[in-house]
Amino acid sequence: MPHHRADEHSRAQIGIPRRLPLVPLPAERESLASWLRRLSGAYDLDRKRGLEAVGLAGAPEMRPRVVGVALSAPSTARLCGATGLKEDEVSAMLLSQHASSALPNLPCVGKRFVHYLGSTGKTAWRFPDHSTWCPDCLAETGHWRVDWLMPWTFMCQTHGGYLLSSCPVCRLPQSGPAGSGDPLVCQRSIAANGSRHPDRSRYPRGYGPACGTRLDQAETQPVTDPLSLQAQAALTRWLCSPNDAEEVAEAEFVSLVAVVLVSLTPSMVDEAPSPVRKAVLWHSYYRGVSSHRSLTPAWAQPLRMAGAAHVAQWLTAAGQPLSAMMQWLQEARLRDEHLNKFRHTHQQLGIYTTRLNPSDLVHGPWYHRTRTLQAALQTDLIALPQNAPAHLAALTPHDVRVQAVRRRPLPYSR
Repeated sequence: MPHHRADEHSRAQIGIPRRLPLVPLPAERESLASWLRRLSGAYDLDRKRGLEAVGLAGAPEMRPRVVGVALSAPSTARLCGATGLKEDEVSAMLLSQHASSALPNLPCVGKRFVHYLGSTGKTAWRFPDHSTWCPDCLAETGHWRVDWLMPWTFMCQTHGGYLLSSCPVCRLPQSGPAGSGDPLVCQRSIAANGSRHPDRSRYPRGYGPACGTRLDQAETQPVTDPLSLQAQAALTRWLCSPNDAEEVAEAEFVSLVAVVLVSLTPSMVDEAPSPVRKAVLWHSYYRGVSSHRSLTPAWAQPLRMAGAAHVAQWLTAAGQPLSAMMQWLQEARLRDEHLNKFRHTHQQLGIYTTRLNPSDLVHGPWYHRTRTLQAALQTDLIALPQNAPAHLAALTPHDVRVQAVRRRPLPYSR
């Protein structure tokens, strides 16, 4: 009996959780935060006690901005021991499964995992603060998918609708299962978009009540473009491929989508569906969310991503060489820049600014050396930053060096 009490004391010190008797199985492509919320709800626990039950309380990889990215070996062992899941079932709920394709340069999980991921996560093509969603999927299952944490999924292939990135009422992004409160209800303040609540007697700090909009009842636009359907299928194959990105045929298409995204102009999407044209042309369509930091990157809006995929699929189906594709993108952008409407919109509203940090080139899809990237570097469409890896720096006709005083990348002709 004393040995039993000592064993219990050691378990409490080490933090080894007990085996839970009832554990819901993870759904297909469900995110870790969504599954942990369902597990906590099964035992009527809050988020903190739910993490303690599975041995993840205090783990640095469970912080809000990095939850669901990766788990260390000890955290994975504690989680598997408490729930009975296998390691492959746990890894299927993490973004680290896409480290060879969509999330290159992902740091190893260690003591300073959050520190290194903070610098990489600012420019990695993922959503650290919010998640996109399909209202029909949430209405049927209530599960948040891991694909919705990356911009490469801009539509639901099951229900055939574009994903949403913000609440249709308050126009603010949603944190999904990683936030507090009901993940199916908008918890953002109706005065959190920069304005103050008029009733200062009830809300002296200006923050009003929660929006309360049902996210699973929001309306979505159906996908009627066959090019977008084909593009999404190619992007999904690239994400789910077990091989390296250089060996996948869809890697060239992904690079082309990224190049088109930073060069997207209204004339390129003339044949696209109406919602996609509005996302590129009308700033009022995204009024209230374009200034939010989570939606400032060009790839953070699913409809804009759908427009880039539409153009990339059209160029691929045309069968033109890469040099002709890059020339067409250059001419289309120069032509729109000389239009008064485009110039006025660009200067006054700024919706055509890509807002891509130079590091996005190496932390995003362009980390992989492709022929499309090499053709784009020969033009003025993209440029490499100072921290470009050597295997990419050999593709550009310019040397990227660092000025000693300002520490900014300066291109020098070879």
